[in-house]
Amino acid sequence: LGLVYLAGDLPLWFYRVWLTIQTVALYKTAVRTDVRPLGLRNSLVKVYHKEAMSQSRPEIREFLEPQQLGMSKAGAAKLVNSVRGLIHSRRDFVCIKIDLKHAFNEISRRSILETLESEPTLSHLSTFAATILAPETEMETVGNRWGTSGQGVIQGDPPSGDLFDIGLQPSLVQLDSDCAADGGAARGSHDDVCAIATLRAVQRFQQEVWERCHLRLQWEKTQLFSWDGDLPDNVPEGITLAGELLEGALERGFEIYGIAVGSDKFVSHKLQQKAEQIAKDAVQTADLLSADRQALWHSLRLSISQRFGYFCQHTPPSLVEPVAEWLDNIIWRVLETATGFAIPRGEEAEMKVRCPVTG
Repeated sequence: LGLVYLAGDLPLWFYRVWLTIQTVALYKTAVRTDVRPLGLRNSLVKVYHKEAMSQSRPEIREFLEPQQLGMSKAGAAKLVNSVRGLIHSRRDFVCIKIDLKHAFNEISRRSILETLESEPTLSHLSTFAATILAPETEMETVGNRWGTSGQGVIQGDPPSGDLFDIGLQPSLVQLDSDCAADGGAARGSHDDVCAIATLRAVQRFQQEVWERCHLRLQWEKTQLFSWDGDLPDNVPEGITLAGELLEGALERGFEIYGIAVGSDKFVSHKLQQKAEQIAKDAVQTADLLSADRQALWHSLRLSISQRFGYFCQHTPPSLVEPVAEWLDNIIWRVLETATGFAIPRGEEAEMKVRCPVTG
């Protein structure tokens, strides 16, 4: 049944019914101002779809590199360090962090299928992609059908991220080529795209990505990073200067893949914000699991403390160390409060552990 389904050999009505999604809303951030719609499909569909795409991961990865690095080995490190390295080495360039409006929900399905058919290493996926993208997607909530969608991919379905990247790739290749002509580059993952060069290249990308993918740049959420000066006179209305006002001065920087890049003061500020949120969660976890110390220990060791590890891996050590030390002290005090006694640290702990027991 699985092979027949993936090959598109079942009746057309079956796919329309089988691919119906249940829609749920998920807040994008803890602030709870923006909502991300998720489409849920039953587990068997997701198993079939995941298996179909996983066998072609090497070919997809090779097709997307170097412009899109989300699927690459150590992709986050490659993406963050390539952007950071370029903005530090070419301080005369601007870096534009592009926001594509409702990217996953509005990308043209035709652009995905055309890209698959034109790429020899991925053309074997075109039949499968057409099978799941050709029917209009039926959307329901609590058993009530409320609409259909003929564009976009389903957030929550395993192939969606890969198919989105494939459809967007030709436009990113063109953007990267335009940036490279000026000595810059374009790098991204999914709908997080950074163009380092001049504003002209991004304006050409705006036209290209609309004509191919029916995606619109959302200038009011797009940020322009530069090491000094104000916004250029010719920028589109709504674009903002990347950075935050700290102690009365604008510290330049932005976040890419969750990692802060820019001035040292901006990066340290963002790291401290993330550490404070982790510390807050640690305190709440301790209150919740105060009656189960074993569960609390595992939560602090395997979850809370590990969350900061991602930022440690992708941020210069000189900036991470003071924040990590502050967070370590907070988590240690939380653990001591939960256990009800002081826990030795450093040389004192070594002496106590190594002390022989006699008698």
